[in-house]
Amino acid sequence: MGHADEVWWDATCAALGDRRRARTLRRVRERLQSHVGQSWSAALGSGLRQAAGDLVALASAGYRDMVAGDVAVTVARCAALPWVIASDDTCAYDFTSQRGKQGMGRLRSKGRGVWGHSVLALSPQGQVQGLLDTQFWTRQGPALAGQRRARDYAAKESRKWELSLERVQELLPPGLVVVIVSDRESDIYRYIIAPRGAHVHLLLRLTHPRRLADSEQDLVTTARFAPVVGAGWIDVPAERGRPARQACVQIRVSEVEVCSPRNGWSGPASTVRLWVIAAREENPPAGAKRLEWILASTRPVVSLADAWEGLRIYALRWQIEVLHRTLKKDGLRVERLQHKSALAVERALAIYQGVAADMLHLVQVARADPARPATDFLASDALTVLALSTRRPVTTIGQAVAAIAVLGGWPGHPRSPRPGVQVVSTGYHDLVVMVTGYRLARGLPHGPVCYNDTG
Repeated sequence: MGHADEVWWDATCAALGDRRRARTLRRVRERLQSHVGQSWSAALGSGLRQAAGDLVALASAGYRDMVAGDVAVTVARCAALPWVIASDDTCAYDFTSQRGKQGMGRLRSKGRGVWGHSVLALSPQGQVQGLLDTQFWTRQGPALAGQRRARDYAAKESRKWELSLERVQELLPPGLVVVIVSDRESDIYRYIIAPRGAHVHLLLRLTHPRRLADSEQDLVTTARFAPVVGAGWIDVPAERGRPARQACVQIRVSEVEVCSPRNGWSGPASTVRLWVIAAREENPPAGAKRLEWILASTRPVVSLADAWEGLRIYALRWQIEVLHRTLKKDGLRVERLQHKSALAVERALAIYQGVAADMLHLVQVARADPARPATDFLASDALTVLALSTRRPVTTIGQAVAAIAVLGGWPGHPRSPRPGVQVVSTGYHDLVVMVTGYRLARGLPHGPVCYNDTG
């Protein structure tokens, strides 16, 4: 058992309180990871389906218990880094078509389903380290339009950002610098002023024209007309049919003192000091949407280099979007889950989140550190099978992931796009089948094919 496996096992046993349940959960994860594209029932098979159903239906276990081992491994990886980026975002899981499910809640439209909020840990270079936290909830009752301000803050969904902040501070080693990056939905005054250690910083995209203590202009206007400190190019990823491109932006920086809101604010009047980075594309291409990011940072931004660093970190936020896309579209397709209750769905979703984060970690390590020994991640007999399959030595993680991707249908030509999570997951299924046959033919014991080291 590798170090990461020991960390995962100890944390999972402690969370579930039973070694048999931990053993079941490990088998469930292995099957889901090696049967990407199949439904929960088909992936687990008749021999494991009942035990897995009993596991996610446990009254004594919550969704965080299902990922306690994954989180422990992530924390161990983060402890070895100089500092950490934590990207968090919300995702809707739509089960409208499954009318028999109990406890489903409202989505944004007329749909029914579950809401989830995830935190993904990244290295300073943007490599996924794993899942740090997850939350799930359902919206019950009629829409409360016009009544949101009257609701107590503790009962509002917007508190999810502060809960994630608390969880990140609780989990990561004391003193480890972490930058929590989030999109416009997190532009909430209570979240911005929530208690934080001196080593914990927020970087969020602004949307509200907040009052300033020393200016008649609002925060957004002040950011847009702040002094220009430089210009440069930002990579704009492809989205909703729009191709990827580069945007030439002007960069503006300002230090501001933001006041508490006039409306809907129940706390004492207060202010908070922020540093604002505005990046605006002055001449977008014809037909392209203008790129404009207005970011607020609790960490000082005093130079052009600081501003670029903030923009770079914010651009890495999209990794949480990749996680959600992997869960819903690229292979896992979790919205097909057939569990009858919302609680069981939430626990199954949590397990899938851990699996998806692990696959992202493996693919990105292969890209960023391809010379790393493959034995850090794959069993030795799995490497033997890959070498026999490709008729080439497989000793590094870069070679191993490329060989797995070829099994999944990746062309493998020098000009081929780098393999992604979906093709690697598909190839991993074939690898597990091949390794199982290899072990059976030689009378070798069963064991994990893939495990992610914390080193």
